[in-house]
Amino acid sequence: MNRREQREQLDDEIAALLRAGATHQHIVNTLNVGNSRVVRVRSEHGIPLPPGRAKRTRAELDTLAGRATAMLRAGATYQQIRDATRLDVHRICALRKQHRIPVPDRRPNRPTTPAAPAPSSDIDTLYDSIFHPGATP
Repeated sequence: MNRREQREQLDDEIAALLRAGATHQHIVNTLNVGNSRVVRVRSEHGIPLPPGRAKRTRAELDTLAGRATAMLRAGATYQQIRDATRLDVHRICALRKQHRIPVPDRRPNRPTTPAAPAPSSDIDTLYDSIFHPGATP
């Protein structure tokens, strides 16, 4: 088998994997070829990207942004939003800031500090009210 036949055979293997839905990185790692070769084979054979990996239109992105905003308001985590919309974490964070949605407190034992300590002339009572909320003197 000459070099040209080997090249064509490898290109056919790449095309078969692309048609099966394999990612570029999987093909590069499995067949030990360069990413540019995978891109070239996809282009030469006219193999489209799988539906989940194609670029999204502006209208699709706007719809996903609205859905992510609604999920943020409902208290969903970034991971839940990312799994549902495939939006980047930075985009989700930007949406939260843009719509002024506060970050929910998910600490397991969040402190129950009062909004403002009670006015007191006794420094020890004031200290305890700030640093030891709920403690009685």
